[in-house]
Amino acid sequence: MKLHHLKDRKSFSGHREKQKFQRLQKLVVTLNKYSLSEELVVLINKEIDLLNGIENHPRIFKRQLRVSQNRILSKLERKAKIVTKHHYRNMWLALGLGVFGVPIGVVLSSVLDNSGLIGVGFPFGMLIGIVLGNQMDKKAAAKGNQIDIVMV
Repeated sequence: MKLHHLKDRKSFSGHREKQKFQRLQKLVVTLNKYSLSEELVVLINKEIDLLNGIENHPRIFKRQLRVSQNRILSKLERKAKIVTKHHYRNMWLALGLGVFGVPIGVVLSSVLDNSGLIGVGFPFGMLIGIVLGNQMDKKAAAKGNQIDIVMV
């Protein structure tokens, strides 16, 4: 079963919206090369049909584009273990900040009795998160589960 194509749109309210639409088009074209389960193809086609059905409502289309893109990417990750480039790095950057950075800052500020040092842990947490995320991205690329598209 093949994925449906997104209808070309000529008018966009902004450059960013056009870029997001083009990224989603590229994602759909790239996903046609993968052998996806029929259930996943049906879910993705449902999102594409929903986007294609919005005609003259730019604000509704803009919102639905974001929602559909997020749904497609989350279904790909959960059901097929396929992720985009830098997916894990971006995810672990935020997690590292919260999981490692905040506790490091709190420990430093309490040990040295200086509350101004609480922010020192944030860069360390971000660094740890980036390192862990990059390792996971490399594993996904080695397994062939990474699409060569950067989604923002």
